[in-house]
Amino acid sequence: MLKRHLTVCRSCRLLLLFGLAVAIIQSCSALNVSTKTESPAVCNQAEHLEVVSLAFYPDPLPDARRIDEWRLRVRSDTPNECQTLIQIVEVEREFVAAESSAYLILGVNEIKLIPDQEYRFSASERCFNIIAKSTEGAIRLEGPKTFCALRIDNRWWTMR
Repeated sequence: MLKRHLTVCRSCRLLLLFGLAVAIIQSCSALNVSTKTESPAVCNQAEHLEVVSLAFYPDPLPDARRIDEWRLRVRSDTPNECQTLIQIVEVEREFVAAESSAYLILGVNEIKLIPDQEYRFSASERCFNIIAKSTEGAIRLEGPKTFCALRIDNRWWTMR
């Protein structure tokens, strides 16, 4: 009789644990539904965005090799979060070297952009503008300097 009672108690414990697990999962899913936030607004001129740095990887880059990724750091000086399409555009030919969607918050934001597969450096120097698409159109982001890639030793490219 005692053995049968212990078996029933074990079954009761398993059922109780299962019930608690279901209750916890349901309460967590209810919290997730109630705390959903809307996506941030599209960036505009009011966000005061500034380019801190622009680089490509690897650097230096052999002449015949494609860029693996662009690394961009953009500072936002307002507490408003915003989302934008960022483009790295070659100044001389207005060719888009990379493009990516970015979510920007207060402070410095690090953004990695995948380069356009067709993009290659040419000539001896190439300079770039950073463009953010906004509600007002395209915003050219300024930085502390001009961002240019230089050809060194007739076979390497660098932005250092």
